[in-house]
Amino acid sequence: MRGIAICGQLREVYSAEPAEAAQDALEEFDEVWGRQYPSIAQVWQLAWAEVTLFFAFSSEIRRVIYTMNRIESLNSVIRKSIKTRGSFHSEDTGEKLIHLAIRGHVTQRQRMTDSG
Repeated sequence: MRGIAICGQLREVYSAEPAEAAQDALEEFDEVWGRQYPSIAQVWQLAWAEVTLFFAFSSEIRRVIYTMNRIESLNSVIRKSIKTRGSFHSEDTGEKLIHLAIRGHVTQRQRMTDSG
């Protein structure tokens, strides 16, 4: 359940408006989780100049960007799963391979969210 709490508090960082509120949320995150997971806040702080560029967009546009990143991640999993195959014996074989790749990806993401 710790992973859910971490993700929830990070969501406060990237969904905050304006950038100053996000900085405050990151500092609060670091106070709560910094001792156990020092690298998380450090990575955000090192990339803060790039992160703050997203705050120029409205929250609706940022949500689309985050959604597109999830879609691209899933597309990458699908491409990887079929890349090593030259061809498929049937369309059904290809569909099964893609189904298994998606199922594995979803299971992995659930384990990452649930563990912690």
